[in-house]
Amino acid sequence: MSIFLTGMPGAGKTSVSEYLANKYGLTSIDTDDLIPDIAGKSIPQIFSSEGEGAFRRYEQEAIRRALQEAPDLIALGGGALSTSAAAALVSGHETVYLKASPTVSAARVGKSDSRPLLGEDPLPALTKLYAQREQTYRSVCTIAIETDGRTVAEVAEDLMRSQHELIGVDGNAPYAVRIGRGIAKAKIDSLIASASRKVLLIAPEDMKKECIELAAVLDEMGRQVQGFITPNAEEQKSVDCLSNAWETLGLERFGREDTVIGLGGGATTDLSGFVAATWMRGIDHIAMSTSLLGMVDAAVGGKTGINTPIGKNMVGSFYTPRAVVCDLDYLKSLPKDDLIEGLGEVVKCGFIADPRILELLENEEIGPEDDRLVEIVSRSIRVKANVVSQDLHEAGLREILNYGHTFGHAIEKVENYQWRHGNAVALGMMFAAHVAHELGMISSQLVRRHQEVISYLGLPTSYDGADFPRLLEAMKADKKVRGGVIRMVLLQGLAKPVTVPIEDTSVLQRAFMKVNK
Repeated sequence: MSIFLTGMPGAGKTSVSEYLANKYGLTSIDTDDLIPDIAGKSIPQIFSSEGEGAFRRYEQEAIRRALQEAPDLIALGGGALSTSAAAALVSGHETVYLKASPTVSAARVGKSDSRPLLGEDPLPALTKLYAQREQTYRSVCTIAIETDGRTVAEVAEDLMRSQHELIGVDGNAPYAVRIGRGIAKAKIDSLIASASRKVLLIAPEDMKKECIELAAVLDEMGRQVQGFITPNAEEQKSVDCLSNAWETLGLERFGREDTVIGLGGGATTDLSGFVAATWMRGIDHIAMSTSLLGMVDAAVGGKTGINTPIGKNMVGSFYTPRAVVCDLDYLKSLPKDDLIEGLGEVVKCGFIADPRILELLENEEIGPEDDRLVEIVSRSIRVKANVVSQDLHEAGLREILNYGHTFGHAIEKVENYQWRHGNAVALGMMFAAHVAHELGMISSQLVRRHQEVISYLGLPTSYDGADFPRLLEAMKADKKVRGGVIRMVLLQGLAKPVTVPIEDTSVLQRAFMKVNK
């Protein structure tokens, strides 16, 4: 779904949309740019020869054409919503009102022949128009953002923070995550660079049907699509799959301008990202995540890689995607256990940064068609995006995303990776809560909240498998270990994560006894 930008002339609609297009690769259309093509004459010529009424009709057609293109952003003319027909076209879409006072608007637009309604002195005209249009802007908009005294960048970043459907990941190579329903086919062609003639579409066997459907869309758009079907789940993250993908790219003569798309869960986007990162030292990668776990974890953050006999994800790279798409409609076909697994990483985001996530989850069972999913997924992604934007390469802050992972990874290892990752993380959070309580860092009430939320979602809170010595050895192989000392991400309160060295392993043993039932 497109986001409309409305507001007075000079409010910054065009500037903000251009900023976001340049920084995050968002697609945008300014309806004023479409009108001359529709009318066959310039906007001043329309006003001069046909009048404002004709201009508004051309403007409505411009909105219709913009919606057909389905860009991320549509910048409207200042008076576009003055007719009921135009307002009806915008209805149902996110509409952001960029609010600027007449004085500021006048200073920004200055004198211009391209704005026929403003005349020689724009301030009196803008003051009158503001009085006429302010109520319409407020009644139509879903979000209002003040622009007086603020830079384009400040306003643009505020807009991104206000969205559930569109999240910017900042850093050296910023990109956007798009969240919604039915957006995979609608958005995919616009996300691929115009110079990219060839697309390698990587998907696991259980996504073969969806792969064929997406390939057909790309083919209709004139792209040369090469499908690459892999084994399911972690089996695809192998040296053999990687080598076969390279061979395919070579045989099909993929160049530096071409694109790799991963359509599947976290394992698929890990593999496709590594393929893209290593072919010709890096070509475009688009992650189209189809599992809840993949959406909130693997697809955001730039981690790519494969598994080897040495261990899981031991070979890989940090590689920023061109874009990430989270189409929630793909969740409808997921087995219930897969959805529950994804909630493990979702809950983690609630405990370390955004308690609102916990509130959305703890009182009502959630399903793949639940209206809350857009907000839940977007909040979880935003937690990770905020961290990754500051620390792509795990230099410090990013460690907080490993809450529950020290014990969780140990469980996965001793169980030969037969445990689901999200389930292991959930149990790891339960273990971490007991460790924090043993150290006097959190209350028993917060421990109980872990127990209640995790168990309510159908995730594990206890374990009766391997003994403590085996798990301790596995924890000593954790990536956060320094000088042989286990370091765990713990809470010192809700949404207050810290990394703590655990020199006395008896604390870990006591916590283990709490979950070993």
